[in-house]
Amino acid sequence: MVGQAGANLTIVTVTVCKRELPARQTFDDDMAYLWSLRLLLERLSWLARDQGLDLEYTMAHIVRFKKAKLRAYEQKLRDQAECKVAWSNVPQGGSFDTPRSNDRLQLADIAASATFQAFEPRHGFVERRYLIELEPALYRRRGNLTSYGLKIVPTPQRSGTYGWALEM
Repeated sequence: MVGQAGANLTIVTVTVCKRELPARQTFDDDMAYLWSLRLLLERLSWLARDQGLDLEYTMAHIVRFKKAKLRAYEQKLRDQAECKVAWSNVPQGGSFDTPRSNDRLQLADIAASATFQAFEPRHGFVERRYLIELEPALYRRRGNLTSYGLKIVPTPQRSGTYGWALEM
């Protein structure tokens, strides 16, 4: 089973709940995607750093998102002092592939789908079971889940909409 501790799998996921952001924070699709990518790269690079590894990452191919755009964004992040990516553990830029030809992207889709179901209401309901099944595989650093393996923006409050995530 994917979520079992013996599966040798570590999951890092980022959720940006746009409807929970203050009204002044508006994102177009590219901005939201790139900001989410930055948050994900930070966490993946920290995981690689903590394990003494180099991060090689592959993204699912998106028609309107070309490799040149990815390279430009990676360079922009490298130039930003406030970006927390552990670049020494990311020696080369990301690549693109399709889930059909890359099984690891299919695993990423499982994690993304489970996270989506837990946060995005359908007919007024969310389904947390899938994410809870994956919980043992979520990246924790010194026991901290919601800053590392399950990054939620905005940060959930215990009494808020996503306070349940703090109990995982």
